[in-house]
Amino acid sequence: MAVFTDLSRQQNMSNQTHVKEFFLVGLPVLPELQILVFWMFLLMYIITISVNLVLITIVRMSRHLHRPMYFFLCNLSFLEIGYVSVTVPRILFSLLTHKKNISFEGCFFQVFFFTFLCATETVLLGIMSFDRYVAICHPLRYAIIMSCRVCLQLIITTWAFAFLATSFPIILISKLPFCGPNVIDHFFCECSPLLKLVCGNANFGDLAVTVCAAVTILCSVMVTLLSYIFIITSILQMSSSTGNQKAFSTCASHLTVVIIFYSTILAMYIKPTARDAHQNKVMAVLKSFYQKMNNQTYVKEFLIVGLPSLPELQILVFWIFLLMYIVTICVNLVLITIVRISHHLHRPMYFFLSNLSFLEMGYVSVTVPRALNSIMTHRTNISFEGCFLQLFFFTFLGATENILLGLMSFDRYVAICYPLRYSTIMSSRVCLQLMIATWFTAFVTTASPIILISKLPFCGPNVIDHFFCECSPLLKLVCGNAYFGDLVVTVCASVVILCSVIVTVVSYVHIIATVLKMSAATGKQKAFSTCASHLTVVIIFYTTLLAMYIKPTARDARQNKVMAVLYAVVTPLLNPFIYSLKNKEVKEAIYQYFTKKRIY
Repeated sequence: MAVFTDLSRQQNMSNQTHVKEFFLVGLPVLPELQILVFWMFLLMYIITISVNLVLITIVRMSRHLHRPMYFFLCNLSFLEIGYVSVTVPRILFSLLTHKKNISFEGCFFQVFFFTFLCATETVLLGIMSFDRYVAICHPLRYAIIMSCRVCLQLIITTWAFAFLATSFPIILISKLPFCGPNVIDHFFCECSPLLKLVCGNANFGDLAVTVCAAVTILCSVMVTLLSYIFIITSILQMSSSTGNQKAFSTCASHLTVVIIFYSTILAMYIKPTARDAHQNKVMAVLKSFYQKMNNQTYVKEFLIVGLPSLPELQILVFWIFLLMYIVTICVNLVLITIVRISHHLHRPMYFFLSNLSFLEMGYVSVTVPRALNSIMTHRTNISFEGCFLQLFFFTFLGATENILLGLMSFDRYVAICYPLRYSTIMSSRVCLQLMIATWFTAFVTTASPIILISKLPFCGPNVIDHFFCECSPLLKLVCGNAYFGDLVVTVCASVVILCSVIVTVVSYVHIIATVLKMSAATGKQKAFSTCASHLTVVIIFYTTLLAMYIKPTARDARQNKVMAVLYAVVTPLLNPFIYSLKNKEVKEAIYQYFTKKRIY
């Protein structure tokens, strides 16, 4: 039946004429006030262009302003000029000529440039926060860390990232069918009112826009928040009031711009639902949930199907899993102990490695003991609270490991590209701060979606076709529309994974570039050997993750469980062996430890 429905939809779409142009409703202005509004907008536009051009010229001409802070400020001014030039001239033209039509291509060009410049400004504000963090927390190394080359690379990365994050959703929306109404209830072409004009289901377009926007905004917000947490901490530790005042003054203008920028975004997009008939879809979904919840009984427990094994093989499966669990715990404990007792391993790389081993122990302890109990006792039930606790800790530890692998990439980048400054940049204090930030970020990005899913109505089937509680099979049991829950999980997972992947890729691009410039073969070999174990772990981690989540739709639950075993049980077992077998220092430390034990 669904196939025939899809075919009929395609036949209908082929008979529909494509919209050639759109009509912009414009600003809600009385006819007699249009000339006044025109002059107000024209005046604001001229002032905006003039002031930003003056600022760029002054920074360009004044040599004492040739510093990173003002370089980024020039880029911000350039963005502001582009930002108003995309929308205001079109509004002025509409007010003066009363022509409200805009071509299909012109509308999407406006959407693209407006969104692209907005995304670039969002990322740039995060970079400016990082610049202020380096200036206040590491003033002696500011000129080295924020060199001209680094600043240029950061700006190029900003524009490239914003271009990629904008192009995909805009191209996707432009390919959706626009065949009916063509009146945009706005004064310029913008994603939200455009999606309301799509013929048929615009969920995928809406999802793409939301994910890309959320990734861009959350990355920038997290960088800004973390930068200002460190800035405030450093300022509070200063003894002189003059130093405090100077530090605050360098941040005041940037912080004001950040607050104004995000306040306007929040006021625009996080809005009350009681406005008109075209309510925000997300809020409508939430409303439908709360209306239904009063008449539904909640699930008190879930039944976990478990691993796909024949009854006669269950004892064998039990012993295999038990052995793997014991070996994983023991090997990771040995690795933590070796790093702890060996003074020559008291370095950032091994500090992060100890944290990784601790995470691996927690990772398997969340799932395997419950699976062993189920195989042994044949009890497949788990309480509602127990299921969500398991889901939270598994996701939280997975997110922490994800971010930690990115940090370890950055550590290798500093060690190889800046060996003389390695101990200064990656000091004990910095490493501890990075780890606290890792656990905190993972907690925030995990807690929100899990709490949200736990509040969704579970009133019907309660059989989870998996061997532990996991998001994807849980969302299938929700009564009603689970779109919003799925969206939040996707956004949070995307933010964590993309940030970690970007840090890893950028770090290794710089590492490879540095290694290829080395003349000595010994230096190259040593540099690659320090990265080999980490790179192997990263490849295994992301390969299993991709194989699990970026999967063909035809895959059944059995295959999903097999893939889940790989990343939840096998990976934590392999990682300590990879680090111990591929790392000469760890092997020597283990050998010395057991040799001493034998002598005593």
